Amino acid sequence: MVEEPWTEARSRGDGGFSSTGPPQVRWTAVLTKDRPEMLCTVSMVGATPSEIHLCGLLDTGADVSILSLAAWPPQWPLTLAKTSISGLGGTKQCYMSQNPVAITNPEGQTAIIWPHVTEIPQNLWGRDVLAAWGVRLGTDF
Repeated sequence: MVEEPWTEARSRGDGGFSSTGPPQVRWTAVLTKDRPEMLCTVSMVGATPSEIHLCGLLDTGADVSILSLAAWPPQWPLTLAKTSISGLGGTKQCYMSQNPVAITNPEGQTAIIWPHVTEIPQNLWGRDVLAAWGVRLGTDF
């Protein structure tokens, strides 16, 4: 007699449906009327300085991350972007980093991107970074 797979004795984890281990929770935040921000390390290999720390808004509405020109180290090379940024109080001239940069969050997760840089008052961590970090939005009803 061949035992059917669903009748085999199996050990079950304690993390929930179809779990194989304990629950795992990374960065979490309760969203309020305040905007969710995160302090991250931005680094460029071979550059001086090699890294800076920037606070940015977690922006699921931004396709790409956009950093403030005022916060961008002048020694880090930029090139004129082929597209402009709109929706930030008008249309702004936009630059892109000539080199990739690593954006590392407080959990140690890193996204490698070529960020856009323009005159904005606040850095925006866009979906390029959020997706690389594996960010998921959810509700707890």
